[in-house]
Amino acid sequence: MRTVLIWRLIGLTVGVGIVATSLLMAQDVNSGSDQTTSHKQLYFNSRILPDHTFYPVLMAVDRVKLLAQPKIKKPALLAEYGRHRWEMAHQLWEKNQPELALSTLLKSHHYLMQAVDQVIETNQVSQVSDLQFELESFADECSLLQRSIDLADKSAFEDMASQNTSARSRLEQLLKTEH
Repeated sequence: MRTVLIWRLIGLTVGVGIVATSLLMAQDVNSGSDQTTSHKQLYFNSRILPDHTFYPVLMAVDRVKLLAQPKIKKPALLAEYGRHRWEMAHQLWEKNQPELALSTLLKSHHYLMQAVDQVIETNQVSQVSDLQFELESFADECSLLQRSIDLADKSAFEDMASQNTSARSRLEQLLKTEH
């Protein structure tokens, strides 16, 4: 009995060591260029952002929650993830990490576009108004952040704005077909 407990503790210690090493050695988020966007940090005084050492764990938990959701509930969760990411992007902008903020904002946009696709695919008219509100709020946030970036990154904002407009039109079309 005691031997089994000792082996379990050794196994747990080795497992924690492997996970910790993996997180510390994880590659930085990359914005598509050869520059890394940040170095991982360990801090405890605020929300976990993409520059945090344990951010990959948070993303894994989010992925598992998303996979576990029934198809009908996925759009709401995707929209929530999108909102959380753009809030993170804003905080990263305030921390003077514009490349990581843009990368996070692009992920936010991706989640919102997935939510739109899911709502249309499953014909969930009841979620259209909430999603339209999220898309409008996202567009407002992008407008605020776009004012403080380099011209080179403006194309990403223009692409997101165009896709956002298209998504809102698709949602409007879904509402029209239901009435």
